[in-house]
Amino acid sequence: MYSFDFYSIVTAADQGDSMVFFKYIQDRLQEEKYSDIPQAVRRNFARIRMNAWRMAERLCKRDGRECVNLEDIYQIIAVTAVLDTGALRNLETLECEELIETAVGIDTNIKLAEDLIRSGKEVSFFADTIYSEDVVRHILRKCSPWFEKSPCFCSSELGKTQSTGSLFWKANQITGIKRVDWTYYSISPENRRQAERVGLTLGEPESMKHMGCADLRTDRDYVFQMMEAVSRATLPECENDRQRVGCRVGAPLLLQYVEWVLDCADKLEVSKLFFVARDGYILKKIADLLIAERQLHIKTQYIYGSRKAWRIPSFSEKNCDITELLTWSHVEKVRTYGAFSSIFGLTVEELAEFLSLQEVREEMKITRAALAYCVEKLRESREFRAFLIKKNAPARELLKRYLKQQMGTEKENIAFVELAGGGYTQECLANMLQELGISQITNLYFKMDSVRQHSGCRNYIFWPNAMKDSAIIETLCHSPEGQTLGYRERNGKLVPVLEEHEGRALMEYGYEDYVNGVLLFARKYIRYLKNFLRQRWSIEWVDVCMDTIINNPDQELLLFIADMPFGVTGREKKVLEYAPALTESQLVEYYRQGMKAGSDYCGMHWEYSLLRTRCESPQLVEQYKNCEKAIKEEIPIEEYPVEFICEEAFLLCVDQFGENVYRMARERGKRITKLTQTADLAKFTHMECQIVLAVREREQLERFRAEVAALGVKQERILAIDLRPEYILGKQR
Repeated sequence: MYSFDFYSIVTAADQGDSMVFFKYIQDRLQEEKYSDIPQAVRRNFARIRMNAWRMAERLCKRDGRECVNLEDIYQIIAVTAVLDTGALRNLETLECEELIETAVGIDTNIKLAEDLIRSGKEVSFFADTIYSEDVVRHILRKCSPWFEKSPCFCSSELGKTQSTGSLFWKANQITGIKRVDWTYYSISPENRRQAERVGLTLGEPESMKHMGCADLRTDRDYVFQMMEAVSRATLPECENDRQRVGCRVGAPLLLQYVEWVLDCADKLEVSKLFFVARDGYILKKIADLLIAERQLHIKTQYIYGSRKAWRIPSFSEKNCDITELLTWSHVEKVRTYGAFSSIFGLTVEELAEFLSLQEVREEMKITRAALAYCVEKLRESREFRAFLIKKNAPARELLKRYLKQQMGTEKENIAFVELAGGGYTQECLANMLQELGISQITNLYFKMDSVRQHSGCRNYIFWPNAMKDSAIIETLCHSPEGQTLGYRERNGKLVPVLEEHEGRALMEYGYEDYVNGVLLFARKYIRYLKNFLRQRWSIEWVDVCMDTIINNPDQELLLFIADMPFGVTGREKKVLEYAPALTESQLVEYYRQGMKAGSDYCGMHWEYSLLRTRCESPQLVEQYKNCEKAIKEEIPIEEYPVEFICEEAFLLCVDQFGENVYRMARERGKRITKLTQTADLAKFTHMECQIVLAVREREQLERFRAEVAALGVKQERILAIDLRPEYILGKQR
């Protein structure tokens, strides 16, 4: 005989004694179909059920019995609440049905038991439970049809338990099988000890992994318990740490979002979902599994797009807002002229034509002051807008053809599934689709950076939040492919052109293993819980899970995210780690400069790098925490953008700062005439040379600008750069 502890086949402890489970039943009781049950019971079921169980336990011990059953508990409920027989039966039935519905099997141990049965061995089950043998059998049948005829010894029926060893003796009496011929499998140390004491041989089942979902700092509701149950049941099948992170963290989080997407599709009568690359890669795979299981009449399609492929190519005479483009292009992360020009898909030489830049190179550093000046100039330039539209006309035509090809000719109610963003890229898409006769599109977001209104978009958000650094969700919903750069024709069809470097780096990193971990979880969820999250997805659970990911990740999750090849702007020239460990010099600068990120930091998430460094080198971090702050008030002369000074210019010099700028300009070979007051300009106003105001203080700068303008000098001849720009496109520096 081969016997299995029931709770080595089904994950989690006996849910019947869990307050979390009782609260879940209490929530179910608020549904209209349970209106026959008194309101007082429906509102207080969890506490009533827990107290009745405790009282039954006490009475059981007083009477010398080893264990209680569900009937004992409901008899107590019957006399402590005004319930008729029918309502009491409905209540008990609901509890049993939900227990069966939410039971999750441990497939590695199920397969072990199945293989024994297939080979002709006799298999039985032991269960220390308050529930009847009928309930236990329903759960066993759910796990495997091979368990249909296997004997089951339940403490609720026999009044004996494994934890005392008496259930083994009772089963031995019933079957007559010699204990020496009996092999017992359990993951419970106490049950194994008792079985060994009785004389049974111990088998080795697959042990439950102690690590479940992300270690959430919260009271655990039933959604969490079920997600953890599926996660813990899946972990034995995971082959590496990437798969474990997918199973423990990524899948429970993303599955709830996909359930919400399908719920929205039902309510909005959407017949086709377009999952936008690249974040839609995993989401579509999860959705396809759920749609197939539930036989939903929803089509799905993966559509290749990106900010590079959709934003500027969508520009036309009607829609070409440079301010909006820059606002949603992470302009605050720009450090070089090459990075700035790449926002527009231009070379630095092309950009320089509209900024009167002198000898600018791609790798040349762009200061905050220069960046603000460039932004101001480009926003005002009609010529620049016209140039962008003309240059991108071929890309626009290819995009239009690709969208027409993907949309087809059928009139369907469609929606686009996006993980995260500000909404601007989808607005660009909407502008293009309006030309194809689609006046408005529906977008389903996990999160948005802001709530935006746009005539061409209806936006719905799964997780409205104000959490800092919440974009980290994108590391958990990526794809092992590169960014869409545009489209080209092949064999009569438009196909995407993909950037190769990041996709290759993600493949080498093992991101597909992570995806496989997510899908392992999703398949397990579908097998055992099917519809559990369909109407029960939990925003509270997502809140706490995201907070844990950002602020308190365990080491496995932390390193998975930190080491990941990742680009947040889409303009990176090389693949970077999401959050590399900080160097000693970066730590010194961080603490000395008043807790500000290091200037040479090349990662995507400074706080996560700091968290990682604290984890890997705690002594190093503590050492530099004691650095004295020495915030420098002086602006280095290098921050003045001399590259904007023409080859021949007049420079108004009123202080040492102006003298330094004059010296630097002369060192670069520029022919500069130095003046000390605006009155000196009067005799030169007829000349077309540039007038440079090298004045550090903002108030003085504005005064001199006004004085020069009053002399009749045209604004385009005046170079007056604010060295302390507080805002660039509304974002405080």
